[in-house]
This record gives sequence, C-alpha cells and structure tokens, in this order.
Amino acid sequence: MSGPVFQAVIAGVFLAALAAAVAAAVCASRKAAALRGILDAYCIALLDGKGRIVQASRTLADLAGAASPKLLCGRLFTDAIAAFLAPGTAATVNAHLANVFAAAYDRDTLRSLNPLHELRCLTPAGLRKTFRCDFLAVQPAAGRTLALATLADVTAKAELRERLAATVRALAAVYGRA
Repeated sequence: MSGPVFQAVIAGVFLAALAAAVAAAVCASRKAAALRGILDAYCIALLDGKGRIVQASRTLADLAGAASPKLLCGRLFTDAIAAFLAPGTAATVNAHLANVFAAAYDRDTLRSLNPLHELRCLTPAGLRKTFRCDFLAVQPAAGRTLALATLADVTAKAELRERLAATVRALAAVYGRA
C-alpha cells in the first residue's frame, strides 16, 4: 500500500495514538508535564464542547501570533486562527466541531466533511505554509469530551502537487489534450 491511501491510514493511526496519549495525560495531574510536552511538539489544541481552547501548544501560539499558549485558552479555536480563514469559514468549522462532539459520523466521514482539510496561511514570520487540519473527539477518564485539533504542516506536499499540476498543464499545451 502506498500513496495517499497509505498516508491517510498512517495519519489515522497517528491521530488515534495521539488521542489516546492525550486522553491518558489529561486524566492525571502528574501527567500534566507529559501533556505539555506532547502539545508543544505539535501544532495542536484541546477544545471544549463549545470549541473553546482548553490547552494549546507553543507551536499553535506561535502560528496564531500569541505570546503564550495560555493567552489562547478560553478563546474559540476559530478566533485563534481567524487570520487564516476565508470569510464565512468560522461558522462552517464550528458546525463541523458540533458533529465531532456529537459523534454523528465515523472518523473517515468526518475527515471527508472537514472544511479545513487544507489551510493556507502566511505565518507571523512571513512564511507561506499549508496545514492539514483534523479534529478528533477524545474522552479522558474524567468523562468530559474534548476535541483534539491538529494542524500538520503539509507545505512541501502542497507545493509538489502544484508543481505537478503545472507540469501536466504544460505537457497538455504542448501535446494537446488526449
């Protein structure tokens, strides 16, 4: 197995493992340092049932232009990344989060319905980046359902896809459409 299907399977396994790790870390206070380490290693946030950030990674804070991850806590996830959203997208993302919390669909269906499957932005450092955004419901032992929002940097993949499309267009122009 290779290609996009393989990558999707690996991403699903990674998200499930990460969700299990986060759920285990949230349920015990002595694991708070481990949770912070997990969060800071990736561009992720834990969201409450209303889409507010409960905890955020340093990486997400940097992307959002916040001085500290704590400054993102209590804010709506869509407000934290509003600078990168097209007009009207926030409401769509919030509706999608409601589906995540309601467990209305299986993981694959949620991924296909995700309005932020690809998020293009200009970072505060002036870099053009493309992120894949995924949401996954997690239930720590305390019983409160949270959503794990992950932003994976797929800039290189997106640029390669764009170069390939340009090459195909150029070849089609030279050789005509078959």
